[in-house]
Amino acid sequence: MKFGTLIDWNWLKTPQGVHYVGKLFKESSHGRFYGLLEKPVFDQNVLELRYKIYVNGKSNSGKTTLMQNLSGLLHPSCDGYYETPGVQVFTIYWVVKLLQPEKIALFRLDFWDPGDQASKKYDHIIPVCKDSVDGVMFVFSFTDKTSFQSLDKEIISNFMAGEPIVKMVVGTKFDQFPRSEITADLLQQFERSHQVDVLRVDNTGSTFHQGRAKILNMLCESLWCREQFLASAKSA
Repeated sequence: MKFGTLIDWNWLKTPQGVHYVGKLFKESSHGRFYGLLEKPVFDQNVLELRYKIYVNGKSNSGKTTLMQNLSGLLHPSCDGYYETPGVQVFTIYWVVKLLQPEKIALFRLDFWDPGDQASKKYDHIIPVCKDSVDGVMFVFSFTDKTSFQSLDKEIISNFMAGEPIVKMVVGTKFDQFPRSEITADLLQQFERSHQVDVLRVDNTGSTFHQGRAKILNMLCESLWCREQFLASAKSA
């Protein structure tokens, strides 16, 4: 799929796009916290969509920090590393303008982030995270080559080939790439082998918000493409 064919990537820069995104984020790109029974208040003609994303990655790969940055809720006190206890679910809202049909859509993305140690201790955690999932985000760290090397096994073992699940790969701590053992050649080889783009992020709150729109736009467009594919297959 060529990105930009199903959603308008330039819409966020228009006055209308700025208005809608402003309802999701406060000043300085800080996200708004929504309780279990809360959601952004938009016009009735806005299409509302909900998807479940399983976040896969080794301990200390930057999964939780990535989720905090995507939501805009990263706080300086959260910068230190800590192991995720059990499962954390991050609910992130994002708004786009669809091109097919031409309509504004509000995406609710529920990211299920299991702790690595908890997943090894309790064998029910991963099946719960993968149940009725719409997509999976594979996360590795540029400072940990083993987290990258495990991606091949994780992609193959977690989902059968051809399964209609959206797959996204994100490399964190890219600001430390010059000292990384993961070379550009290895990345290109991986992208060709799995036919997927590896997104690179710094994971620093002060600069990350600039790339938030790209990641969320790519994810939402991929999910919408999957939605159209499943609908077409069902009607055939």
